[in-house]
Amino acid sequence: MQMSEEELDYVLQALSHRVRRRILRMLIEEKPSYTVILKKLELTTGTLNYHLEKMRRLYRVESSRYVPTELGLKAYQMVYGGRPRAAAGRDALLSLIRIDQLARQASLGSYLHMAASAAVGSAAALLAWASGCKPASLALNCVLPLLFTLAAAKGLYRLKAGRLVPVYPAVLQPLAAQAAYPIIRRHVLSASTRPELAALALEYIWPKLVFIWFFALLLVAVKESLQVDYSRAFVSAAVSVVASRLVLQLLDQATLLLG
Repeated sequence: MQMSEEELDYVLQALSHRVRRRILRMLIEEKPSYTVILKKLELTTGTLNYHLEKMRRLYRVESSRYVPTELGLKAYQMVYGGRPRAAAGRDALLSLIRIDQLARQASLGSYLHMAASAAVGSAAALLAWASGCKPASLALNCVLPLLFTLAAAKGLYRLKAGRLVPVYPAVLQPLAAQAAYPIIRRHVLSASTRPELAALALEYIWPKLVFIWFFALLLVAVKESLQVDYSRAFVSAAVSVVASRLVLQLLDQATLLLG
């Protein structure tokens, strides 16, 4: 992984102290909590806070654990001559499967993960189209949530929202699931001993599950790509979903009136 001149300057300054180099190793190898770092390095809270502030671009806090950013991984590779097995193997594979990891890595500029995000989104869109979703409806369902999310994030919080674009395609999986609903329904009913009850359950539960799935993925993509907390990500995603639904309903009514 290559570093820019600005990143190199920052890393050299951040790792000029041996305590911060030890912290970096812990980030990579252990993903420790604040308390674990404090105890293992036998530091005071003030001293640890000082060192963490000096290397704040090399880590992020995730579920109370300190984990490396992409720049942190680059710094480790530069200092220790390679990435650890966990980071290069299992975690790299998981980052292509898990939406939170995919969004985080793509938002950091990883071309591999941006390509994976685009591939996931393209496959979902193709499946939706093959299942009978109209191209115009498919395009609107794909584009509107993204546009409204960008507008909400920028308007409400003055965020630079461009980084959401490379990771957004990965959240289109529920769209494919919704478009494939007739096929799924047919198979479930044919396999069920009580098709009437199964049909009722599907009609009631399926739309809610798909909506929760879509909203959860959009929330994660907003949080990781725009680097905001969950409250701001939730508001931006909620505004996007509400606005998209309203516009789509208005378009449906206009189509009916014109038709």
